[in-house]
Amino acid sequence: MRCDYPAIISALSYQAILGTMTLNGSMNPQGFLTYRKPVLAPSLWPGAVVIMDNFPTHKNQKVVEILSTVGASVFFLPPYSTDFNPREKFWFILKEYLRSLVPMTRDELEKGLVDCCDYLTKEQIKKLFYYCCYCN
Repeated sequence: MRCDYPAIISALSYQAILGTMTLNGSMNPQGFLTYRKPVLAPSLWPGAVVIMDNFPTHKNQKVVEILSTVGASVFFLPPYSTDFNPREKFWFILKEYLRSLVPMTRDELEKGLVDCCDYLTKEQIKKLFYYCCYCN
């Protein structure tokens, strides 16, 4: 029997994967805030730019306030701009990796997430940004 599908959320910087977390059920504003405050905000630095797509949950003023308290700014991508979102490229790699594992439990899924994040090198992460025209 397969496990219920959890929501998976992560952030990606030019150097590393900043935080990955699973939540019960689908992503909602409260779940997004739960991720941003204890997981993402502590891994940011003054001057960091957080780039988000236009998913309605992302456009929550509380999220912007939380990120600005650590000195980060927020930039929203134009609607449906997956070609300019390195996180979309990361999700493709992550999903392919998880499909190859066929996790049957939540623990197996979370272990697969950690393993995939550990598997990606800094050079591979930089290439995700390069393909999206952010860095050379």
